[in-house]
Amino acid sequence: MSFSLNIDTKLPADLSEIKLKSVLLNIIKNFKLVEELTGVVEFSLVDSETMRELNRDFADNDYATDVLSFAYNEAGALNPEEVFGEIVLDLGTAQMQASEHGHSLLEELVLLSIHGLLHLVGYDHQNSEDKQLMDTKAAEILKMLDY
Repeated sequence: MSFSLNIDTKLPADLSEIKLKSVLLNIIKNFKLVEELTGVVEFSLVDSETMRELNRDFADNDYATDVLSFAYNEAGALNPEEVFGEIVLDLGTAQMQASEHGHSLLEELVLLSIHGLLHLVGYDHQNSEDKQLMDTKAAEILKMLDY
């Protein structure tokens, strides 16, 4: 399992592409210990306007959201070079949420990346039982990452 990172917006001075790639690699390594994941996961960082357009076009919601996940293939049916799915992160929304929750932008991107990965492998939060299961799995992964 591997990943790619596309940055379609300007990163703040305190967040380097190298640091972000290092953190994403660590997330992927630990995620694979608890969930089956093969193929390539593409991460894209976008601005709020782009995210609003994506959310409108694919989820019928005319507002920016923090993360969207798009599964392109089934997890078990991939060659290592095939794209499994894409996780799109809104940098502007992530910055606001980080400020609201009193942690760094990088920590917020970690949370959103895990959330997106869980959606890719089938977790959801449409009801309280599903949300509890998803939150438990996210907490397990965050613990492995020492967050």
